[in-house]
Amino acid sequence: MSEIMDTATVAVTEDRNKSSKWKDRFPLVVLFAINLALVTAVITLACWKKDSVCLTERCVITANRVISSMDRTIDPCVDFYQFACGGWTKSNPVPYWTSSWDRMAALKESLVQDVLQLLEPGELLGGEPAAVKKARVFYRTCMNDTEVSETATRRMRRALANIGLPAHPLNTTTLDWLYVIANIRRSLGFHLLFAFAVNVHVRNSTVHQMTLSQASVGFPEKLLLEPIKYKDAIDYYKTFITRSIEAYTGEIVGSMEFAEDVVKISGSLAQAMTPADTRSSAGRKLYEFNLQQLARGPNFNSPTWRTINWTRYFDILFENVNITLNATTDTVLIYDLPYLERLSEILHNANERTLARYLWWTTFAKFPPVTTELQKLSAEFSEKIHKLRIPKWRICTQNLMNNFGYAISYLYIKTKFDDLNKTKALEILEAIKEAFRGNVQSENWMDTITRKRALEKLDHMRSFVGYPQWVMNISQLDHHYKNVEVINGDKLTTFLNIRESSAISHLEKLRKIVNRNRWMAPTTVNAFYSYDQNLVNVPVGILRPPFFDNGIDAMDYGAVGGIMGHEITHGFDDRGRRFDQKGNLKNWWTNETLSKYRDRVECVIKQYNQYWMPELGRDFKVDGTKTKEENVADNEGIRVAFKAYKDKRKRRGLILPGMPNFDENRLFFLAYAQNWCGTITPQGLRNRLAVGKHSPNRIRVLGTLANSVEFADVWNCPTGSPMNPINKCVLW
Repeated sequence: MSEIMDTATVAVTEDRNKSSKWKDRFPLVVLFAINLALVTAVITLACWKKDSVCLTERCVITANRVISSMDRTIDPCVDFYQFACGGWTKSNPVPYWTSSWDRMAALKESLVQDVLQLLEPGELLGGEPAAVKKARVFYRTCMNDTEVSETATRRMRRALANIGLPAHPLNTTTLDWLYVIANIRRSLGFHLLFAFAVNVHVRNSTVHQMTLSQASVGFPEKLLLEPIKYKDAIDYYKTFITRSIEAYTGEIVGSMEFAEDVVKISGSLAQAMTPADTRSSAGRKLYEFNLQQLARGPNFNSPTWRTINWTRYFDILFENVNITLNATTDTVLIYDLPYLERLSEILHNANERTLARYLWWTTFAKFPPVTTELQKLSAEFSEKIHKLRIPKWRICTQNLMNNFGYAISYLYIKTKFDDLNKTKALEILEAIKEAFRGNVQSENWMDTITRKRALEKLDHMRSFVGYPQWVMNISQLDHHYKNVEVINGDKLTTFLNIRESSAISHLEKLRKIVNRNRWMAPTTVNAFYSYDQNLVNVPVGILRPPFFDNGIDAMDYGAVGGIMGHEITHGFDDRGRRFDQKGNLKNWWTNETLSKYRDRVECVIKQYNQYWMPELGRDFKVDGTKTKEENVADNEGIRVAFKAYKDKRKRRGLILPGMPNFDENRLFFLAYAQNWCGTITPQGLRNRLAVGKHSPNRIRVLGTLANSVEFADVWNCPTGSPMNPINKCVLW
């Protein structure tokens, strides 16, 4: 203690003696300290402003993918799609078995390969669900080529006879067509002449309702409506029918005439259909009748309408189904009344033989080809019309995913998915919903009443991310597939069993309360918005790079975030705006706000109508009306995703290695654009323009970003440049 005290005393004494010297130096010391603090502050501020480089393995992989996909020789303010995707399109030609190839297709391919590995012989440790075993047998049976053609043909004839169709098509001169279409709908779920379904009631989303609408004729209606322009395709369709009938019957005489009959009535039905733009228009009318009114006819006492005996149709349809219909209380919602009226006239005046042949062929064509020769003809037709040569294993894999999606998801989630990704994805989705809220609150074109209702709908919008818990519960999963019978080695019988189980289950929904927790199969590589449930579904399948888990938030918000924003916007697009927060069809907009909304949608329609495809020529343009919902969702989806990202970012962000000139904001827009890197065949592009609801991938990028003020600011695009036009279309 004394030594310490002495030392302290000496120190104090010495400091006192030196105090005069320090007084002289004090200004210099203070100045040095201030300068040091300023330098430290500047360095700290510079480090705070400058994005840090992410050097994790995931970021290095992402950087390599992003850089290799780009074409940096292109000015991003002239053609951002080519700038972002030029390298990818050059190194990713369209595979021979498809008409288009893009990032989403590549991810699906990766998932398919994972599924095939999981389906290799052997069980998971501790056993596996019966549903998964059924899936394995289904795939092996689909791939089985050992069945004798004669045996398969006999089974096909027996199946046709069971639904009321003759074994020999060329001898068909008359047919009880009403019995056939009702029986086929009940036992196989096929839609012939018109589409019957049990759907969620449009005005009461807690119950189901019967609906009627127009149905596909089995060949693209767009082509049938322009027979001169698409003469080659139609002629080959006739050839395909002719050769298929010859292969099935072993007879040549009469097969060409048979094909002519089929195409003739197909064309008549196509002409009777309501055009797509009319069906999606705001002024489209829906009609609801009870069964008694439906039988009598909307115009009452119409003999043409009564060509379809609706009472008999419903009696056949619900035969052996545990449901009793009431003619006065059970109602049918009709989506396409003009079509049904024109259909009645066609049926009233139709030649019996022509109608019978059409029904025979369209049913036959929906069955899997049961012989080697029919399989070959089907493959040749696909290659000729769609320029595709699809390997059998791909067809079987797709059928597997369609029929056993939840069972496959069980395998995939158990072995491939990290639940932490589910949590992060949900956080992104909720952040984007909150950003959408901010946009709605700030819009000056919406009146107070409509804005309040829009926010209420957003509040009620549910988020389904990843997978439903019941999929991982073995007993619940097996219960889901309990009525599905798979016959090892018998493709046709298995096909019929699965179709019948699905069709009966569909009809039985009529008296059941609506399941408000419906998920798509988790292995689906996409995301969806449900109008009648008012929910966004982002399944496991898309929660992988390049859409998610890219190492930095900017990339994830630009990629999967843009998709999430797209789906949220569907709740408020030109279709979604017609449904309220509970999923009921209801106009919740004031007339004044609705008029302003339509003006903004019209801007988008006119913009996209101007885009044409250089690969095909100026005659092949985007249909802005047909694609308006998807275009609106693209535009507002990326806008709200960027806002969500900016709202989230409080401090510095991360950038990718090897990309020093690309800050996090630029990486966000690169990630969005590279979502849609893709290649497509000329025929595939024609088909997409003719029947697709989405714009071609290139236009999805150019059209969307040309409307983005934020994009133009981030990339310093001059006003009036292609990617920063003076006039922009902005909805929310």
